[in-house]
Amino acid sequence: MKKIIIILICLYGTYVNAQPFMVDQIVAFVGSKTIKQSDVENAYLQARAMGYPMRGDMKCSMFEELLIQKLLVNQAEVDSLVVEPSEVELDLNRRLDQYLQHVGSQEKLEEHFNMSIFEIKDDLRVTLHEQKLAGRMQHNITENVKITPSEVRSFFNRIHKDSIPLINGQAQVAQIVIYPPYSDEIISNLRQRLLDYRRRVIDGESFRTLAVLYSECPSSMRGG
Repeated sequence: MKKIIIILICLYGTYVNAQPFMVDQIVAFVGSKTIKQSDVENAYLQARAMGYPMRGDMKCSMFEELLIQKLLVNQAEVDSLVVEPSEVELDLNRRLDQYLQHVGSQEKLEEHFNMSIFEIKDDLRVTLHEQKLAGRMQHNITENVKITPSEVRSFFNRIHKDSIPLINGQAQVAQIVIYPPYSDEIISNLRQRLLDYRRRVIDGESFRTLAVLYSECPSSMRGG
């Protein structure tokens, strides 16, 4: 494989919202390739049209994917790799069918992309050509790479502990809360019961005993 120097200038996070009236702008250079803000926006719209869940900062992730894709496409062209138009058209028709199945109709699809169906096809044709070219380049790079789990484990064990970055643990917690219906009468009765318990404690009864008898708290058996 020929060597190539890649010049990468990442501007997306800094300038993407800097000028609200700008029609489009270049947000990165990868070798001879450019990534425009509209490329990121189109990738986002295409993902939504496919029904992919939008979690976190999806546009940032898509921008990163575009950077990697352009890098592979740039090298693929240096290595003279070719993707036949018939391959792209086959994928194009399949992708459009998926869009229509998810969105519902051609009219809704045109409204989603704010383009005519012909403009959608033209944009999608370029996207699919680059995706297939990048995939072919990635296959060429990795087809003869064979690494076993023991080799990965051995490599990891040779790394000095100070050189291994710390990754913060993350957890997602979800809670379903259902509030039961209640009336003013129920509130009044509960208030009266609590006042009765208070009076009994003031009169000398053991708070611990009342907690064990009447509380639903898990710690009530310990007098809590």
